[in-house]
Amino acid sequence: MNRSAFSLLAALLCLSVPPLRAQDAADAPPRVKAQEEKEVRALLGKKATVIGKVTDAFESEKAGMTFINLDGGAFTLVSWRNTYEKFGEGGPVKLYPKGKTLEVTGTITEYKGKSGSDAGKLQIKLNRPEQVKILDGDSEEKDDADAKEKPDKAPPEKPAEEPKPKPPAKEEPPAAKPDPAKPVDPKKYFK
Repeated sequence: MNRSAFSLLAALLCLSVPPLRAQDAADAPPRVKAQEEKEVRALLGKKATVIGKVTDAFESEKAGMTFINLDGGAFTLVSWRNTYEKFGEGGPVKLYPKGKTLEVTGTITEYKGKSGSDAGKLQIKLNRPEQVKILDGDSEEKDDADAKEKPDKAPPEKPAEEPKPKPPAKEEPPAAKPDPAKPVDPKKYFK
């Protein structure tokens, strides 16, 4: 292969491979914990990832909806009956039961209800299972949440035992020095 053909081939390969962008990491939605209401509220109308522990999950037959509350109701995942088949038998309630720590990505919205109160209930509309990642067993967020929820239920930590001091080494009594006033018995030293 001549040099110009090689150069042309190299140029074509470079054009066909998309360049790695530092922006790809920046394109990831922001991550917040469900109990951090101020931070979550600042993301209203935006796509974000919310992390929290399921404290309640139920289906309202009357409304035809599923509600999954995270961190004691600080944040809610809402799903409508027409999406249940995407989540398998039993819908989202069976798939994401109480006690699971979830990472949910979607647009953060606010439900104000009939009263129209100033601060509505923060939520993400759950339309497909790909929005949810179960973090139990491999999450530091889970460990952080558990530490905040149950500080008094954890068994008390035992203080580290200090090593016991070693008894002082027994010293040999000093060798008897001959008294210059007494004569030395050579038979004792020379045999």
